Amino acid sequence: MTAPLSFFSRAAIAYLLFPVAGLAIGWAIWRLVARGGDLTASLGRLVVTGLVALGWLAVVLAAADALHPWLLAIIVGALLLAVWVLPGARRARLCWERPRLRWKGWPAALLLIVAAWLLARPAETFLVTDDAAVYTLAAAHLADTGSLHYDDPGVLPLDPRRPDLPLPSHTTAYWDYLQDYARQFLLPENVGLPAGTRFWGPFFTPMLYLQEVEIGFMPLTKTAGAIMGWALGVRRVVWAGPALALLALIALLGLTRREGGWSLAVPATALLAFSLPQVWFGRQLLSEPLSQALVLGALWLDGEARAASSSRARRALQTAQAAALGLLPLVRLEGAFAALVLLAWLAWDSRKESEQADRYLWLCSASALVLGQTLAILTSPAYFYSRVIGLLRSDVRVLLVWGLVLAAALVAAGCRWRGAAPVQRCWRWLRRWRTQQIGMSAIGAAYLLIAAYEIARGPIVKPYTIWLALYWTRPGLLLGALGMALAPWVLPAEQRALRALLAAGGCVGLLCVVNPMVTWAHPWLMRRALVALLPALAVGAAVAVGGLTTALSRPSSDRGVVRLAAWGSYALVMSGLCFGIAQRMLPILQHNEREGMWEQIAQVNALLAPDSLLLLDDGQIGRQLGQPLALIYGHAVHNVQQTEALSGDSALIRQLIAAARQQGRRVYWLVSDSERRLPPELGHLQSVGGVRFDTPTLSASDGPPGAEQLIRQSFLVDVYELLAQPTSDLPGALNVPIGVGSYPYLLSGFYGLEEDPVWGSFRWTTGDADLRLPWPEAAPDAPAGFDIIVSLAAWRPVDGAAPAVIITVEGVPMIATTMPGDGALVEVQGSATDLLNIGDPGLEIQISSDTFVPRDHGLGPDARELGVKVYAVRVIPHTGAD
Repeated sequence: MTAPLSFFSRAAIAYLLFPVAGLAIGWAIWRLVARGGDLTASLGRLVVTGLVALGWLAVVLAAADALHPWLLAIIVGALLLAVWVLPGARRARLCWERPRLRWKGWPAALLLIVAAWLLARPAETFLVTDDAAVYTLAAAHLADTGSLHYDDPGVLPLDPRRPDLPLPSHTTAYWDYLQDYARQFLLPENVGLPAGTRFWGPFFTPMLYLQEVEIGFMPLTKTAGAIMGWALGVRRVVWAGPALALLALIALLGLTRREGGWSLAVPATALLAFSLPQVWFGRQLLSEPLSQALVLGALWLDGEARAASSSRARRALQTAQAAALGLLPLVRLEGAFAALVLLAWLAWDSRKESEQADRYLWLCSASALVLGQTLAILTSPAYFYSRVIGLLRSDVRVLLVWGLVLAAALVAAGCRWRGAAPVQRCWRWLRRWRTQQIGMSAIGAAYLLIAAYEIARGPIVKPYTIWLALYWTRPGLLLGALGMALAPWVLPAEQRALRALLAAGGCVGLLCVVNPMVTWAHPWLMRRALVALLPALAVGAAVAVGGLTTALSRPSSDRGVVRLAAWGSYALVMSGLCFGIAQRMLPILQHNEREGMWEQIAQVNALLAPDSLLLLDDGQIGRQLGQPLALIYGHAVHNVQQTEALSGDSALIRQLIAAARQQGRRVYWLVSDSERRLPPELGHLQSVGGVRFDTPTLSASDGPPGAEQLIRQSFLVDVYELLAQPTSDLPGALNVPIGVGSYPYLLSGFYGLEEDPVWGSFRWTTGDADLRLPWPEAAPDAPAGFDIIVSLAAWRPVDGAAPAVIITVEGVPMIATTMPGDGALVEVQGSATDLLNIGDPGLEIQISSDTFVPRDHGLGPDARELGVKVYAVRVIPHTGAD
C-alpha cells in the first residue's frame, strides 16, 4: 500500500506545486497593483500572473548562477511581506469573482483528472538519447548547483589562470596542447554544425581553456525542472513535464471556455488531451509543453484583459500577457518569432475603440521580448550562435538581405507618404472587419487545400502533412483546417484570442508544409506541431463541426427537435473524432519510458569512489552515459576516442591518468562496447562490478508507434578500476565470465550480453570471436597442458543447415563439431598437451562458425550476422587422464 500512496502523493505535489506557488505570488502582485483601491480578480488571473512572475524571477536568478531555493524563498517572502507592510497594499481590496463549477463544467473536471492520470508516467530521460535528456540533466544540475553551466573538473590544467599549467599560457606550445586535448576528448556535435562539444549531444564549450561547459538549449524549461526537483528530489525533476503539460491543457480549457463556452471547450480540449503527441511529449521534460502553456496562457490573458471592468485591471492583465510572450524566447530558439506572429494577428484583429489599450500591450510586449531575447543570448550564447549560424546558408542570407532592403523601403515610403490619401485608404481597407475576415480565412483555406491535396495524393514522398494526418486522423486534420477557414465568419468579433490561435496554427501548418525542420523519427516529428498547430486543429475541428451543425439547424421551424438533433450530431461527430485520435495513443497508454533508469545509473555510481576520473569508450552507450555521471554525480568524465588518427594510449591520456592520481582521484574504465579496447599498457584492470541496464523504451517506427514498438533496451556497463601496479594472473582453473568482468577476456567478435530464461546469460558471436586468457603456466614461454570446455548453442531458421563450429587455440584447431540448429545447449571439450605460446603473451582462443542474418529470413529488423551463442568458457589444468 505504501508504493501507491507514495506515487499519488508525488503526483499531487507535482500537479499542485506550480498553481499554488502562482496563486501566492499572484495574490501579492494584485494586492500591490490595487494600491488602496478596489480591483476585480479571479483565481485564474492570480495563478497565471503569479506563474509568469515566477518564470521571470527563476530565469533571472539562473542567469546569475544564483537559483537556490533559499534565495527564491527569501525574494517571494519579501514580496508577500510587502503586502502587509506597505500601507497602500494593506488597504487594497480584491473583489473576487467566485469560481462556480456548474453541471456543465463537471465533464471538464473529469477530463482534467483523466488527462492528469495519462500524463502521470514521466519518462526517466537521464540517458542522453534525445533532447529531453539534455533538459532533464540540466534541470538536475541546476537544482543542485544553481547554475546553468557545468564547471568541468580540472584534472588536466587547461585554464591559463591556473598556476600549474604544464606550458606557459598563450604560447604556441600551449595552444598545441589545447588542440591535442580537443582532438582526443571533444566530440563532433551530432545535431548541426561540425563544432566541438565536451559531451555527445547539445553540450557546448564556448571557451575551452576556461573549462566551463554550457548545457544546450534555452533556460526556462530547466528552471521549471529545478523547482520540481527541490520539491520532489533531484531524481524527479522529470515530473515538471506532466505538470507543465497539464497546465497547458487547463489554459486551453480556460481560453475556449471564455471564448465559446463549455460546448466548445470540453471537446476541443479532449481532442488535444487524448492525442498521442500531447501524451508522449507531455511525459517528458521538454520545451514544447511549456511553450504551449505560455502561448495559450497569453491568449487567455488577452481575453481577460478585454473583458476587464477597469483600466487598472486591464493594464495589469496586459502586462502579464506581455510578460508571458516575453518568456517565449527563453523557452525556444524561435520563441520571439512565435510571439511576434501572435501579436501580429492580435494587432490586425483589434478594434478602433481598443487601439489605445492595445498600444500599451504592444509597447510592453516589445520590451519583454527584447529583454527575454537578451537573456536567452546571455544564458545560452553557444547554442544560440550555433543554431543561427546553421540556419544562415548562402541562399537564406541573400533572402534576408533583400527582405531587409524591402522592409527599409516600406518604412521609408510609409514615413514619406503616410498622410497621402491612397495610403490612408489602403490602411482603412486593411482595418476593415471584412478584410480581416478574408485575410484570416485565407490562411486556413490555403492550409485546408494543401492538406486535402497531399492526403488525396498519398504518401509518395512522405510529406509532413501525411504523417500529421496519421497521428491526428484525416477527418480530424481536414475538419481542423476547415475550422481555421470558417473561424473569422462564425466566431463573434470579441473572440480575437481564439481567432489568433487558429490563424497562428494555420501559419505553422503552412510553414511545416514548406520545411517541417524536424527529425523524421516517430513520434518525434510531431514536436513542432505541439505548440500551436495541434491546439489550433483541436479548436478548429470543434468550431467547424459546431458551425456546420448550427448552420444546418437554422432553416427549420421546429426549433426544439432540430436543436436537439444538432446537439446530438455535434456530440456524435466530436466523440468519433476523439475516439479516432485516442486510438493512436492507446499503445503507449501504460508505457513508462526508461522506467528504472535513475536506479540503474545510481548502481553504476555506487561502484565508484567519489570524485573519480572515469574513462568511457566512445561507443553509443558510452557517449550517452557520461553526462549523468558528470552532471549529477560530479565525476570527471572523458570519452576516449579511438579513430585512425587517435589511440587510447596517447600521451594525453597517460597525462590525464597521472594527473588524476596525483590529485588523489581513483581511475575507472567503464565498458559498454567491448570492441573498443583500452591499451593494456595504461595499467591493470581490476573488475569492481557492473550493471545490466534493462528499461522499457519506444523504438523507431515508420509511422505512429504501435504495440510492436514497445521494447526493452538492455546493455551491460562493466566497471574496472585502472590500477597503477599490475598484478599477475595466477595460473590455474579459470571460468571466463560472459557478463560482468568479461572485458579483459572477450577480445572481439562478441555482441552484447543477452539473457536466456532457461540457461542464463550468453553472447552471440559474429562468426569469428576471439578470446585472450592468462597463460595457464607460470612462465609465459613454458609449454602448457590444459582442458578447454565451451558451452554453446546454435539456433538457425527452419530452412538453415546445422552450423559447423571450429575452436582454435594458439592457431591450432582443437575442436571441430557440427551444432544442432534447434538451439539446444551443447558442451564441447578439447585438450592440449605441451602447447607452445605464439604471438601474444596470453592464451589466444578463436570460436569460428558460419552465420545468418535474421532480417534476411523475415525474423524482424535484426541485421546482425549471428554465429553461435556462447554461454560459458572454462580452462582447467590438464589431468592427463584419458
